[in-house]
Amino acid sequence: MLSQRTPTFGRAGVFTFLLLVWASLTWAAAEPAEPPRGLLFAFERGHGLPSYLFGTIHADDPRVLDLPPPVAEAFASARRLVLEVTPDAATLLEAAAGTMLPLGDDLEALVGVDLYREVVAAAARRKLPTVLVDRLKPWAVATLLSLPAMDQERVLDLTLYSRALARRLPVSGLESPAEQLAAFDALSRPQQVELLRDALRNEADLPNQYRELIDAYLARDLATLVRLSAEAMGPGSGHDAFGQALIGERNQRMSERIDRLAGDEGGLFVAVGALHLPGDDGLVQSLRHRGFTVRLIH
Repeated sequence: MLSQRTPTFGRAGVFTFLLLVWASLTWAAAEPAEPPRGLLFAFERGHGLPSYLFGTIHADDPRVLDLPPPVAEAFASARRLVLEVTPDAATLLEAAAGTMLPLGDDLEALVGVDLYREVVAAAARRKLPTVLVDRLKPWAVATLLSLPAMDQERVLDLTLYSRALARRLPVSGLESPAEQLAAFDALSRPQQVELLRDALRNEADLPNQYRELIDAYLARDLATLVRLSAEAMGPGSGHDAFGQALIGERNQRMSERIDRLAGDEGGLFVAVGALHLPGDDGLVQSLRHRGFTVRLIH
């Protein structure tokens, strides 16, 4: 259990801040030529056990949490769960700290009075306290306002983590919070403000966007997920570089670490945001380049 002194007002808040940068964000966009249709891939090398790569989405929808039999069987056979980050207390606190403004800064001064008032009103509609919003970086506020209401402790990634703990299955993370947050912190102040404006402009359409994403995910339709993600991202200065940092550059790092963890023994169940899977620089192709045989399971 996390300390009550956690600077994000409780356990649910910490989970929110960690999960808001996972690759199921609709801002993340890839540029695949022919995205595969599927979410579960087996990969192996040598004579070891097969490992599995599973694409997740940030959702608490019961249909998402009800793993299809091939996914459940792959998870049951694994000797280690591998997530983008390990959501333990230390990692969650580090992630939370990474979303906070430096002491002495405040959101109103960074974004201006008019935009700040819009943000406070939008946060109030979500029952987010102003004292919390005031202390967050603009990109973190934009992300909070871009996520639909859900039970943050029941989303798919954390459900897998809880099940692994119940089985006493070892859990590894592919990145640190600092590595994940780097793409956001690299945004200039004008770019962060523009992301915040985008979040406010899209607020009314968020439920529809979310439904479309869930439908595409349940259909295992990566092509549509990529298209919806790109549409949500929208054109704009800096967006291409941001998407590349959030997806492409992280894919390289994650594939290196998956390779190291899998070795020739295998036995991994790797669960990452679905948008990390497709494309020439996606994890499916990257693992093939590293000498793994990769095949679609489901």
